[in-house]
Amino acid sequence: MVVVIAAPGVATAAPPAPWHIVDSPNLGTGHNHFQELSCASSTRCAAVGYTQDPSTLVQRALVATASNGVWKLGAVPARGTGNNSLWNVSCPTSIRCVAVGSATNLSVGYNQTLIASYDGRAWTLVPSPNRPNVDNFLFGVDCVDATHCVAVGRSYDTPSQTSRSLVLSWSGSKWTIDKTPDRGHASNLLADVSCGDATHCMAVGYTVDGTSGVLQTLVLARTGTTWALQTSFNRPGASNVLRDVACPTATTCTAVGASDPGTGPFDEQSLIETLGGGVWSLAASPDRTGYDNHLWGVSCSNASNCVAVGESQNGEKARTLIQTMSGGTWRLTSPSPYRGGTYNYLYGVSCPSRRACVAAGDYLNATSHLFRTSILTNAG
Repeated sequence: MVVVIAAPGVATAAPPAPWHIVDSPNLGTGHNHFQELSCASSTRCAAVGYTQDPSTLVQRALVATASNGVWKLGAVPARGTGNNSLWNVSCPTSIRCVAVGSATNLSVGYNQTLIASYDGRAWTLVPSPNRPNVDNFLFGVDCVDATHCVAVGRSYDTPSQTSRSLVLSWSGSKWTIDKTPDRGHASNLLADVSCGDATHCMAVGYTVDGTSGVLQTLVLARTGTTWALQTSFNRPGASNVLRDVACPTATTCTAVGASDPGTGPFDEQSLIETLGGGVWSLAASPDRTGYDNHLWGVSCSNASNCVAVGESQNGEKARTLIQTMSGGTWRLTSPSPYRGGTYNYLYGVSCPSRRACVAAGDYLNATSHLFRTSILTNAG
């Protein structure tokens, strides 16, 4: 036994709490997927995603809320009779959440934006605009407060097989489409957005070159009401994507994703970029060797402490992947709990404080062969 005695007047930092799996709800007997979550406090969270019938493949929105660590299913009204899916959620307070996604509008033949609002008791659908004659999807949302929200995604044109970045803003009374720039003639997709304050937001995603098919990172910054392209980092000779971003202040952000050099099996690397002094730069991120490593979500309780989540996959199984940054250095969290030897994914994480984080995703049940929801936490 080793005993550590602190010098008089010197406080020792408590070790990080271990991550553990908590009970999470599922709807019906089909596939259940959590895609993102948001925690207004260490005891109040909301998670969103979708359920899918294995036979018909029809998708329905999935929502759940947590109070003091206990997760319970909610209900979102369906828009039409087609697919309804939620991809992201933001909860500025314990009784205010906004979730975004898409719904198939069979009457017009296109996917349309889907936005639902939570008032602490029930979820209701909110009218949202769409670009005409194209598919519209929302993948990310962030609300600074009840009157300032931004949602991002893409508009996809099937005949040309190209997409444009899509940004919607909430002013407290309605959602409107922002004017946004795109990178050249490539397809543009925004996967997530984070706002350091009401007038400064950062949206991230990727572009696809129509000729080579190479993916490159895409970053748009908003100052006031104007969006502008920013220069972001790409590993040379590789496809690079950004999937999530966290901006604890108006001038500091962390974005995560993955890069694929295409040199062989299990060579994909996690990708972490940080914004400081107005410049995006690559951060060293630890990966598991012999696996493809992907990061899907990131949350920063402050500029010096962040957690990123995803999975490490080798073709036969996928393990949860958690990386933690403290004081500028990223470290691999081990052990990172997962269910058995099957497929485990983490898509979102929320850290309302430095020592309280919750992550959400799904796993493939080895017995039923159905995907079920998964919640991990290092709090409580």
